[in-house]
Amino acid sequence: MVDLSKRNETPRESLDRASRAIAEALAVGVDESDLQDMVTSVLAEQATSQLSLPEVREDGNPVFTELPDGTIDLRTASKKYGLNLGTLRTWVHTDRLKVVGRLRAPAPGGGYLIIDESDLRGYMAAPRNKGGRPRKT
Repeated sequence: MVDLSKRNETPRESLDRASRAIAEALAVGVDESDLQDMVTSVLAEQATSQLSLPEVREDGNPVFTELPDGTIDLRTASKKYGLNLGTLRTWVHTDRLKVVGRLRAPAPGGGYLIIDESDLRGYMAAPRNKGGRPRKT
């Protein structure tokens, strides 16, 4: 498969190289419809491979511009489920809830924490262990 983009190549150089490759394929006798299918598939593959991947912070959390499906940020979760924001942060920092990433925002620290909403509902529904010594009978 032909790689249509190179790191140190201008868009014009890339286009010229692609044009030469197409001309060579036609000279060899490749059918135009087959060539069109190949070019379309190569361009589609490169477009999907060049999708903007989320930036990853030093702590390993990706930074998203939009909420991924099934996730919720802590502020929204606090309002939606009637929980204190500090409680949610404690659950995150004590690893009761796993952080999926951060939502890009003009906030200190790089954005709002994102968690999986189904994990939050599961943790809220789980029975609580009160701990401590059992009651005397």
